[in-house]
Amino acid sequence: MVEVTPLDPSSFPSNSDKHRGTRFPQTIDDDVCLETGTDLWDGTHILFKPGMRHSSYTYSISQRYPDEWFGARFVLYPLLSNLYGISPTLRKSSPRRNGICVYLNSRAVLLFKCRVFGLSSGERSRVASIPSFVKTRGRDSILRFLEGFQYADGSFVCGKSPCVRVTTSSWRLAQELDATADEIPVRHSISRDHPTTGFSLRINEEKGIRRWIRLVPLLNPVQISKFLIWSRLSECPPRLFLRQCAGLLLGDISQSL
Repeated sequence: MVEVTPLDPSSFPSNSDKHRGTRFPQTIDDDVCLETGTDLWDGTHILFKPGMRHSSYTYSISQRYPDEWFGARFVLYPLLSNLYGISPTLRKSSPRRNGICVYLNSRAVLLFKCRVFGLSSGERSRVASIPSFVKTRGRDSILRFLEGFQYADGSFVCGKSPCVRVTTSSWRLAQELDATADEIPVRHSISRDHPTTGFSLRINEEKGIRRWIRLVPLLNPVQISKFLIWSRLSECPPRLFLRQCAGLLLGDISQSL
């Protein structure tokens, strides 16, 4: 494990952070790498008037509702709680977006992420890449980072040609995905999904799918359930909701309709 040395840890926590017992990871371990991968795609850092009297600091991870509630509650909630010592809040977003967000309102957490890990608070999707502190720990840490990123924007695609698909708006991260798949190795392709932005790593061959998922596991319950159906039945109907996947896994064939 790589030791983390904050610039000035005593200056990060607000009074609220101190009261709640907010803490920082003391080492860069697998959980830090995984959570960073999730943060760099689905995470948002909002710093409102930083340093001023009525400032606020919010770290949130957006999910789709209701299917991704399970991942928010049973994957992200314990991960953030264990890393930072405070319990996040789960809150539905506006009805128009039909989403759910996992919130941490913490000055300490945001300053730690920005100043120690060097994660930006602005638009990140088109410039995202594997952080240097993850690369320093080697391949296993890179795989844990990609596991978190895959949770946020990866999927097991069903239908006539099942595949693992991981998408990104960043050409640099697409190249890093390509290099990692080469190193594993698995047969794959990198395609452009949009004339100017949007790239996808796709793994179609069954042997490659199983090898990739063994090294970069699916964490999202929706994607896990689709993969389990495919593994058990050798096929999986497309566009299923989580409840339909669960029904199929429990033997209710009507859920495939």
